[in-house]
Amino acid sequence: MAHIEVRNVSLVYDTPAGQVPGVAGVSFDIETSEFLCIVGPSGCGKSTLLNVIAGFLAPTAGMQQRVAIARALAYNPSVLLMDEPFAALDALTRDDMQRLLAEVWRETRKTVVYVTHNVAEAVYLADRVVVMTPHPGMVKTELPIRLPRPRDPLSVEFLDYQKSLLRHLGQDAVAQAGEKR
Repeated sequence: MAHIEVRNVSLVYDTPAGQVPGVAGVSFDIETSEFLCIVGPSGCGKSTLLNVIAGFLAPTAGMQQRVAIARALAYNPSVLLMDEPFAALDALTRDDMQRLLAEVWRETRKTVVYVTHNVAEAVYLADRVVVMTPHPGMVKTELPIRLPRPRDPLSVEFLDYQKSLLRHLGQDAVAQAGEKR
């Protein structure tokens, strides 16, 4: 049972004559069990859009992650394995994607194994955080995150969990976090 969201998907083809837009800013939802038809004149981007949703073509950059999540859920897997999926995003888009992923998780209750180096992201998304040691990588500790959802990243409790994770990660991480404030 998959709900697919297509949000502001754009794709530009590079041709010898220059760049040609395949689709630009396309947004719509596909509901579970819905029979959706895409219609339009030749060259309007119907096939391009279908290929983006299927994963055969990559949309331009802030939509790749959103379409990738929707595409992964379309197969209705029992587990999602995600390796730094939002690392290349700007801060605002990353926050939006974290909220979207948290909402999708709440709705589907899929098992998610999510790799990140972002402590705030881990506290925002996880039920439990496993802290690994470097060289060799081993489990240093496991920290359950007992915060109500949706989580408030500005709450004292949220910040306390961040501080706790930073302590488990080591003094270098705490020092780096302090420099960023």
